[in-house]
Amino acid sequence: MPRPDLVIQMEEQLWAKLLEGLHDEEMGLRSKVQAYETARNREEASDWKAEEVAAADARGLQVWMKVYVTAALNRLAELCWPPKSPEVFEEQMKGAVVSLLDHLPAYLSDERGREMLDWAWIQKAANREASSLIAQMKSKGDLSTPPVAQYYPTWKYHWNLPGKIVNSPEEEVLLPGGWGDSADFSPYQAPRLPRGDHNALLKWVDKWNIPGLRPDHRILIQSALSKAHVAFLRTDGSDSSGVASMVMAFDGIAKVLFDGNLLTEPVLESDIASLVWDSAIAGGWWRYASETPKSIFPTRLGHYWVWLDEKQISPELFLPERILWRSRLLEVSVAPISAPTPAPAINTGNDLAQITRSRDGGFDHTTWEHVEITLISDERIRTKVKEEADTLNFAEMGFEDRRNGKPAQNWAVLLVLARTRGKISDSTANSKEWLALAKRIERTRKALCKHFRINGDPIPYTKGVGYVSRFKISRAPAADS
Repeated sequence: MPRPDLVIQMEEQLWAKLLEGLHDEEMGLRSKVQAYETARNREEASDWKAEEVAAADARGLQVWMKVYVTAALNRLAELCWPPKSPEVFEEQMKGAVVSLLDHLPAYLSDERGREMLDWAWIQKAANREASSLIAQMKSKGDLSTPPVAQYYPTWKYHWNLPGKIVNSPEEEVLLPGGWGDSADFSPYQAPRLPRGDHNALLKWVDKWNIPGLRPDHRILIQSALSKAHVAFLRTDGSDSSGVASMVMAFDGIAKVLFDGNLLTEPVLESDIASLVWDSAIAGGWWRYASETPKSIFPTRLGHYWVWLDEKQISPELFLPERILWRSRLLEVSVAPISAPTPAPAINTGNDLAQITRSRDGGFDHTTWEHVEITLISDERIRTKVKEEADTLNFAEMGFEDRRNGKPAQNWAVLLVLARTRGKISDSTANSKEWLALAKRIERTRKALCKHFRINGDPIPYTKGVGYVSRFKISRAPAADS
């Protein structure tokens, strides 16, 4: 570990003694960092649940970083005792906090791993320990022994559970999301005024993508959000008022998509809710959220980290609206009795066929058997659904690893299926590799369903056979050149 530049420069001998005294703590921290990075490399960052697991791991690593900084400050207090003066001791403590916090990120090799940590939380903990040492020094009558920063035992608090005493870092690491220090909850305890940010409210609309969405649709969606925002501004700013505006926005966005022939079951199930949550948090309707993971905000939702309490908000928040718009989709899917040609029957075999409007105002009943995928390079494919063809890259298909902008691991599933013309044998079904493959195939299913807006399993598994795609998939000869 290189010597950082302290505000108060230490003598080389003093710094060497400090490092020598921290050898065990430093080795322990490096071990924790290695375990954290190994766990992160096993997970796919494009999966929200995997990111929540990574955030929980990051919370644990933060605790051990706090332990390391506390040990460093205690060791420095021993080496600088008795102090030359109260002023020098205070500067040494403050300077050490700044330098140690500047150096801690260097322990992590991955930028995404560093971003998952709540550095402000670590800084607050370090400042608290330094302040404790300084206060003890100033109040000491006996200078024979140095002060000691002792974080544990300490109180921890929760959104809706009684506070509890934590006696060790091991106990703190085991705390689930939603626990924190008293100061973490202070900004969310006082009543607020309904002063949402209208510009921030609309910022996610331009970044929201579903197939077929045009600029005029985005303008109408912004209008629906603005109307819901006005309704919020006319309230007392309570949590229930924010929820009411979210429901209003969901209904307005669904209407825009329905009128534009873009509303489908996958969009109704997840895409609209994701945009509403992003907008509600950015616009100030819902305040229990953060742009980065924190111990009191453990759940990933859209582009934010949130605390969702069933006492405050129902897990089925948009269920009535979804039911309503599903019923409207069913109504328009039925041809009028007087129509000369009845609507084609919906395939009710393996799945409910996806209903989408065709250009002439009728309806298409599209299943996975209508989809063809041709790999034209390791990063691009050509798709064909009935008579409509398109050429896309992995990112446009929803297969991008957001950590580095490269193809996600589940993109490799399509590459394999293209080489094997849609079949992956289960000859190694009991191996660890097969279990990892199953996880990637599940992510591939979700990405395909979202892109093509077709329900049902696109890659079903048959015991004794393996995974067989219901869509046609192959590799163009040019892809091998």
